[in-house]
Amino acid sequence: LTAMNQLGEHPKYIMQANGYSDAFAAWNTAGYGNDVYVQSAFEPLDQTSNPAVQTYESAVQAVGGKTAPLGMQATSSFLLWANAAQACGSTLTRQCVIDNLAKVHDWTAGGLQAQTDPGANVATQCGLLLKLDGTKFVQAYPQQAGQFFAGGARLVAVDARPVERMDG
Repeated sequence: LTAMNQLGEHPKYIMQANGYSDAFAAWNTAGYGNDVYVQSAFEPLDQTSNPAVQTYESAVQAVGGKTAPLGMQATSSFLLWANAAQACGSTLTRQCVIDNLAKVHDWTAGGLQAQTDPGANVATQCGLLLKLDGTKFVQAYPQQAGQFFAGGARLVAVDARPVERMDG
């Protein structure tokens, strides 16, 4: 990003959830990353008005850990497994857990993420965009915190001009 800025190029970047990090945001003191957008199917970490985010943060802080988007994904996966395992009761077997997972068609991890259908192995059709603004990420779309966009609303026009070669 620094090199692109030095060349006078200021493209918009769209990253996956692994780009949503405190270290990356802290680096952006010069604003070179202000056109970085991150796609996410999870609530932003700063949405502490969401009880699921509060619970996640409290659990991580209780053991001296660090909150992160990948940690939210791991938490959601664990909760999905734990619910399926708990439903097996005293007959806990691998097949019982798999059978129970196949029955889950509406999963949000208690509000931690957008709705998905793990039982049918279908990823979410919903999400949100975060934008790096200075040294923090803000929800760019939809603009109202606590909401995800869905379906055709995910389609956006992009400028597909190729970057011209820089000589010199």
